[in-house]
Amino acid sequence: MKPRYLVDAMLGNVARKLRMLGYDTEYSAGGASVEAAASSGRILVTKNSTLLRRATRLRAATVTGDTEYAIMRRLLRGDTPTVSGERARCTMCNGATEEVPTCEAAGRAPPGIIHTRFWECVSCGHLYWEGTHLDRVREAVRGWT
Repeated sequence: MKPRYLVDAMLGNVARKLRMLGYDTEYSAGGASVEAAASSGRILVTKNSTLLRRATRLRAATVTGDTEYAIMRRLLRGDTPTVSGERARCTMCNGATEEVPTCEAAGRAPPGIIHTRFWECVSCGHLYWEGTHLDRVREAVRGWT
């Protein structure tokens, strides 16, 4: 079973990238809660040392001073994630995504986006396709192995 994360407000980019890799990642824009992580069984990811001291009985990761990719590499140690649209979660709301027919998605995609495969969040309806952003994450993950 894949780990599940609760990422605090200081690490929004990490939360988005974990979601792109398919990890169930809650993001707390108002600051992560030790209680929320405990009740949901999630791993708390924070740069907040005060919050970490309160989280002594939780699985928590301290990430002070690291780059977002260094943080992700440490969190996913031993796991080589698959970078693909099929496995991604919505970067906006953490919802699951499912493939939608190209003919249906083409009218909703921004002008100039010509792709053969699209995915849609089943929760909020946000539309995704494999573009350069996913390529950059894929390249970073290749460097971990």
